[in-house]
Order: sequence, then structure tokens, then C-alpha cells
Amino acid sequence: MKAIPFAPKMIADTMPNRRWLQISTEELVSEPAPDISPVGFAISAVPVIIVLLISLYLRLGNVQVLIIAAIRCVAQLMILGLILYPIFVNNQPYVVLPYIFIMILFATREATVKPKHTYKGMGWHMLLSLTIGLSISFVMITGLVLRPNPWWNASVMIPLCGMLMGSSVNALSLGMDKLLLSLSDSGGRGSARLQTYLACGATSWEASLPSVREAIETGLTPNLNQMSIMGLVSIPGMMAGQILGGTSPLVAAKYQVVIMFFICSNSTTVLFGTIIQAVSWCLFDSHHRFQSNLVLKRKGGKPKDIVLAFVHFVWGAFGFLANVSDGNGEHRRSDSVTTRRESLIKTWSSTHISHLRKSTNRNDEDGMKRGTFVSETRPTKISKLLHLKKGEIVYPNSLHLFSLEVVIHEGDILLIKGESGCGKSTLLRSLALFEPTGRGSTIEFKGRSTEALGGTPSWRAEVCYVRQQGGQGLRGTPIELLKDLCHLHSQRNRLSRETNTTMSATDVEKAARKNMEALSLPSEMLLRRWDELSGGESQRVYLCIMLALQPSICLLDEPTSALDDQNSKMVEKLLLDSNITLVWVTHNIDQVERLVEYSRTTILQYRDLNCVQADQDEGSQLHEEAVSINVNST
Repeated sequence: MKAIPFAPKMIADTMPNRRWLQISTEELVSEPAPDISPVGFAISAVPVIIVLLISLYLRLGNVQVLIIAAIRCVAQLMILGLILYPIFVNNQPYVVLPYIFIMILFATREATVKPKHTYKGMGWHMLLSLTIGLSISFVMITGLVLRPNPWWNASVMIPLCGMLMGSSVNALSLGMDKLLLSLSDSGGRGSARLQTYLACGATSWEASLPSVREAIETGLTPNLNQMSIMGLVSIPGMMAGQILGGTSPLVAAKYQVVIMFFICSNSTTVLFGTIIQAVSWCLFDSHHRFQSNLVLKRKGGKPKDIVLAFVHFVWGAFGFLANVSDGNGEHRRSDSVTTRRESLIKTWSSTHISHLRKSTNRNDEDGMKRGTFVSETRPTKISKLLHLKKGEIVYPNSLHLFSLEVVIHEGDILLIKGESGCGKSTLLRSLALFEPTGRGSTIEFKGRSTEALGGTPSWRAEVCYVRQQGGQGLRGTPIELLKDLCHLHSQRNRLSRETNTTMSATDVEKAARKNMEALSLPSEMLLRRWDELSGGESQRVYLCIMLALQPSICLLDEPTSALDDQNSKMVEKLLLDSNITLVWVTHNIDQVERLVEYSRTTILQYRDLNCVQADQDEGSQLHEEAVSINVNST
């Protein structure tokens, strides 16, 4: 059988001068697309009318939407053509550039209202990112790739701007919604992953990085899918339009490739720029605390249509409408926090307070718990590890802790006791700098302030908060979490500073496996997903990883709440043998009785100042009555 020559060679041999795929406009002449007559334009509506009749016959709920969409499609595109015609004819920069900026404003509005989650200032962040991203793309396109003459050529700039912004709007709406949902998916204090990373010394950017990756992947998915199928199952709109306009198919294909590359890069740049602004300027404060109150879930149904919103805005700008609501459809009233200082008893008892008489006199009036924590004092020669002076924690209408004095010595076991809702967990979080401790307060670790220690992340690498839920709500596997925590900048610095050598993730993994062995847990659990572990298993594996990092202080928020008595004792032994200073919150009375037997245990007891004030008021009243009786008897 005679072999068939290679196809490209056959085609090249049949072409003039054997030029392979070098087709000029002279070799492939096409007439520009003819204008559509009014009759032909009317006939094009027949398919839509057929769809409308089918919808009426099947009693679908989209009849009205279909009619409005068809009318708007015709009106908006014809108006766009009428607007662009004089712009293309004049082709002046003072006309083209303002029009592009107006397009950016409309794109920003669409990208802002589409996500289900938002935050104050998101629109400004998107506007800045869109402006910078488009400017970079235009510089590269006009200066290096297409080189139109003049560089502001309306027939090039405006269509490119429309395509770039259309994809950027989709990327922004999908990516930012994913980011905000991922950061705050467990409610008030941020996601479990975010809390864990921050508690172990992550910066706001390090803690947000997993969510940032997910957001960018989500935002770019439509563009990547479109790029992968382009040319196989569809001919892109721009390429089809150029071919209809008389451009060579090969030239149109080149244009389409260039546009798709810039669409991908511009969408990534715009989304990444918005994410950086959100994480760096808005969602976290200077102490790397996640400000969950700024993340809002949009209320109501679909966002207001952009045309109706524009008409509403213009109408209101001329004074015909008053009280125009903002673009999010909701107003947020800032909460004003007014705190009332209580007169403190000048002399505090330094012994353990075993009983407090409950009084609901003040609490029933405004629902505010007012109190402090007092501890036993014992002579010690061990240096202070952590010292909080004049601390104050305020939760509006619920809790007010003040005159907080917490001293933690090296090797201490500090048990925090008190009734539910008195602020035990809040005090723990404040020691890890997750809650503000008041303007007049000072908090030091080994005699050094947060700034002297290297910032909040360095503080949390030393003073580690261990959440009660353990690994519940985390994604991936425990071994992945362990490796991520070992690569935190603050953890690497601390471990290398204390051991004079860089402690690798392998060393930390060995320590975690040893801890799990002490709790009779199979080391294979490190490779299982968090959602495959039970509540007790998750809590113990999580604790083993935290102890493997060897912090100076562990702030334990009920670390055995999901365990039975036998496993609780095993966890207690592991913690006591670790020689780590422990600050422990527990409601288990048996556990408290076991721990107080150790000489290094100190109890930090909640003292309800409402009760103290009530006792003083009652004592004063009895004293006045006694004086009155004596006077009368006299």
C-alpha cells in the first residue's frame, strides 16, 4: 500500500510559494458583513416568538422575563451602537477614555452586588483593582502586542475593555464570595482553620492564604474552562464577529488567542488585587484579629438590576426621590458602646473564694455581668512568664470584666473557675490577644511587650490558644495542618531561636506521633480527614499537634469536654508531663479536684461584683436601720 504523504506537506505543496499557513489579506479576500434589512431583522425574532409560544403552552413561569429580556436586548444593543458610532468616528482620547472609565464604574457596581457576602469598602477595592488591572493590560496590548495607531483607537480599546471587564466581573463576584465565606464559615470568630492558624502565630496573610487559594481557583474556573474548550465545541464571539466582518480566519484566531490570554491574566490580577486589599486593610486589625462583624451576608433576593439602579440613582440625583438607599440594600447602624465604671473595692481578698452569694439585683436590670478574676497568692521564686495588669474586657450589654490582674509563673497550672457566661473563655482569648484588654492595660511575656517580642504573631507562637472544638470544622488531614503550622514564619523563628537549629516539620511530626501514642491513638489518624474523626478523636489529635509545637504557655479551653473519664485522665497526664505552663478552663469538678492536688496549681476564681455591690448595699441599709433604731430608742 502506498503511504499517504504528511498532510501539512501536501497542503503546503499546493499553496503558492509553498508558504505554510502564511495567508495574507490579498490571498483571502472577504467582503465586509452586509447590513441586515428591516425585514430580515424582524424575521430573526421568529425563533424567540416560538420559544414564547412554547412557554405559554407549557405555562412556564418565565414568559414575562423572556419578553422583557428580548425587548431589553434590542433596546440596549441598539442604544450601544448609537453611542459607539460617534465615538468611533471622532476617535479622540478625551472621549474614549472617559467612556472606558464609565464602563469600569458599571463593572464595579455589578461585581459588588453579585456576591452573597460583602464588607464595607469592597466596592472601592474592586474599583481600584479594576482600574490598575485594565491599565496594565492596555499598556501591554497597545505598546507590545497590537500597537494600534493611535494607541487610544476606539475600535480596539472599547471592545477589548468590554471583554476584559466582563470576565473580571465574574471572577470578582465568584472569588470574593468564596473568600468571605471561607474566612467566616463558622460564624462569629472566623472559620476553624482561620482560628487555628492565628492561634499558632500566623499573620493575617498566612492565616488567609488557604482561603485565598480557594478564592482564586473559584474565580478563574470559568475562564479556564472556556479556554480549554475554545475552538473544539465553539467559535468565540469575537472571532466569529471578525470573520463576519471580513477578517482572515487565521488573523481572527490570533486575535482571539491574545484576548483569551489577557482575559485570564487580567481576571487574576484584578481578583488578587482585591483580595490583598481586603486582607491587608479591612478584614483584620493591627493585632491580626479577624473582624467578623465587617463581613455581612446580603439580605433579600436578587440584587437590583443595573439599569433600574442607574435610573433610580439619576432620578434621585435630580431631587425627585429622597432617602435613596445604598447599593447593598441595607443600612448598618454603628453600635455605640457606653460603659459604666464601677467603684472597686480597694482591698481584695488574696485567698481562694469558695462561695459567692448570687444576687440578680443588678444583672436583672440591664443583663450585664460585671466582675473580675482573683487568684490565690503564694510566695514563689520562679520568674513571671506572663503578666496582665489593669485588664478590661467589655461586651456590650452582656459582660464587663475589669481590674484584671493575671500573673502566670513558669510551670504553673492556672485553673480558671466560674459560672457559665462569666468570661472564662474570653479571658483565655484575651491572653492570646484575640480580645482587646483595655486601653490602660499592659500585658507582658517574660517582661517584654508584644512589640518588643516581635508582634502579635510572635506572641501567639509562645502563648498558644487551644480551642475547645479541636479539629472539628477543619479541612484536609491533621498531617497537612501540622506541616502548614510548622512553616509559619513565627514558628520557624521561635524554634530556631530556642534550639539554635531549625526544627523541621519531621521533628514536630515525630513529637505529635509520640503524643498520640501516649493517648493510645493510632498514628494513622494523622492521615485521615478531620471530618472522618469523632469529636473525641478530633479533640485529642488536635491537642497532640498543638503540644508538638512546644509553646511556652498553652491556653486550654475545656480540652477534655468531649472525652470520658478514662480518656480525660490520659490527656491530663500528657499535659502534666509536657512541662508546659498551662492555663486551664474546665467545668469538670472531678478534674478540678485532681488538678488542685499538684503544688504548682493556682486557682483563678471569678468574682461577681454585682453580688459584692448588692451585699454592700444591703449591709449599708441594715446599718442605717440599726442606727435609726438606736436613735429612736434613745
